[in-house]
Amino acid sequence: MERKSLVSLRPLLASRKAARAFALVLAVCLGLSIMLGAAAPESDADEVPPFRFTGRMGQGVCDTLWVWTHHLDEARQDVLTEQSLQAARRAEPAPSADDDRTPNAASSLICFLGEEVPYRQGEPADITAPDGYASTWVGTGCVSDNANTYFIGHNPGVFERVMDLEIGDKITVFDDDGASRTYYVFDTLFLPNGSNYFVYEGRIAPTGETITLQTCTGDNQRVRCVMAR
Repeated sequence: MERKSLVSLRPLLASRKAARAFALVLAVCLGLSIMLGAAAPESDADEVPPFRFTGRMGQGVCDTLWVWTHHLDEARQDVLTEQSLQAARRAEPAPSADDDRTPNAASSLICFLGEEVPYRQGEPADITAPDGYASTWVGTGCVSDNANTYFIGHNPGVFERVMDLEIGDKITVFDDDGASRTYYVFDTLFLPNGSNYFVYEGRIAPTGETITLQTCTGDNQRVRCVMAR
């Protein structure tokens, strides 16, 4: 009887060990998600950049689940390749004088889909874009600094048509000195409003001479990010 009872206890002990190991892994994953969410803000109205340095602890859990369910990896997204980007640039006809709506000596201006949006200099401490203008959130708008400039703007407002930008569309930026560069959209992304920047940094702030346009979807639940180079 004693041997039988000892044998019968082994599956129970093994199952308890497995349960403890599973609980430990789950606790570690939950802790990492909460740490990621420590920098995320409460949901704000208008165009809040998806990364600030205060906020609720649970946002990381939501971000992690959202990434898993939406497969936010470049292999599964419709991203314009560098080869296709170069082909689009070569195929783009030079604008005629009649078609060019950009004023002479333009500066601090973003032009896309027939819109001419002025922008002002901002900084990461800014919570939202100014009314009537877009704003630089990261970077200065310089078109030759080999770095990303992150623009934010309101929707409804000056960035309404950011919602209509698609892969391959062109965006022309005039910097503060009047120099200009045309960028082509190669990636777009919807994110939950107030998302943690560090989860998405490599995607929404690409390296090199690039720009990012961000605006709210209008329901205060998500933001749309458009990346161009």
